[in-house]
Amino acid sequence: MKRFIPFMTPDPTVAVIRLHGFISTGTRGQLNDVAMAGPIERAFRRKPKAVALSINSPGGSPVQSSLIAARIRRLADEKEVPVYAFVEDAAASGGYWLACAADEIYADRSSILGSIGVIMASFGAHEFIAKHGIERRVYTSGESKSQLDPFKPEDPKDVERIKAVGSEIHEAFIEHVKAARRDKLADDPSLFTGEFWVGQKAVDLGLADGIGHLVPFMKEKFGKDVKFAVLGPKKSLFKRFGAQIAEDAIASVEGVDMVLIGPSDLTAEMGIHGQYENERFRDAVDSVAAACRTHGVALGMAGIKSLDLLKRFVGLGLRFISAGTDVGMMTEAATARAQALRGLDGTATM
Repeated sequence: MKRFIPFMTPDPTVAVIRLHGFISTGTRGQLNDVAMAGPIERAFRRKPKAVALSINSPGGSPVQSSLIAARIRRLADEKEVPVYAFVEDAAASGGYWLACAADEIYADRSSILGSIGVIMASFGAHEFIAKHGIERRVYTSGESKSQLDPFKPEDPKDVERIKAVGSEIHEAFIEHVKAARRDKLADDPSLFTGEFWVGQKAVDLGLADGIGHLVPFMKEKFGKDVKFAVLGPKKSLFKRFGAQIAEDAIASVEGVDMVLIGPSDLTAEMGIHGQYENERFRDAVDSVAAACRTHGVALGMAGIKSLDLLKRFVGLGLRFISAGTDVGMMTEAATARAQALRGLDGTATM
């Protein structure tokens, strides 16, 4: 969204992509490529100074991890936008795969990073069902179709096969990390064993570039006036009602790029028509502005006449201003002209 105030220099903006939770296909709102495609595309479309990845994930699907990371890296290269990752509680396994999509990785002193490995788990219940008189009946076409069936005794050939599959995925993970971190990685044999490390140790091993937090890091890099546009998986409007206030629900609706406030209509609805200095009106605008910033939606204002009020709203991150309608401006001009004519002399009549 472009600013529509040509005489003002826009504050630098950093797009923040929230990558929080278990990485898996499934319902909307989970961390997967389908849910994240829109937020990631919007983050780079805004032409920010940088994109920050806020990561808090223990991992999950290697395929979804790869798809999300590849999308971020592709857009970063196309748009020539630097990407920084900031780890909260964890960037482990698939979560670290996501972190490696960034040019630089930063973590808290207590963050967990690493776990570069692959795990596949099952169970064996054949003795249990036999003990309880349960007979397992399976019919397949294809000798390997029922491999790793937990209700059958383990077959060594099946185990060998699944370990080979895990090794292929593990190798892809290792190649991804090495390509991203390059000569930053320490020469340590434990790096790719599935082990994980905390904060500074992860930095020492080259898994991260330093200890740092998103907001202060970005303010130091781009100035204290930097703005943050936060994006992440969005829930439907139906799911949000009753859980959040209306302005937050509206700002988070998929496809909404701008929330436009009409001061006259809003104050009239609040029973304080035209009282733009009223504290209730100011609080309402502040709340809408906060929701817009949280969800990366532009804030617009229609029909502003007061320059003092305009300056205040611009400070909230206003991106669109409608100074008035054509009819309103013509009426104001005609009224001003009439008043000027009345002041010519005492004989003038209108």
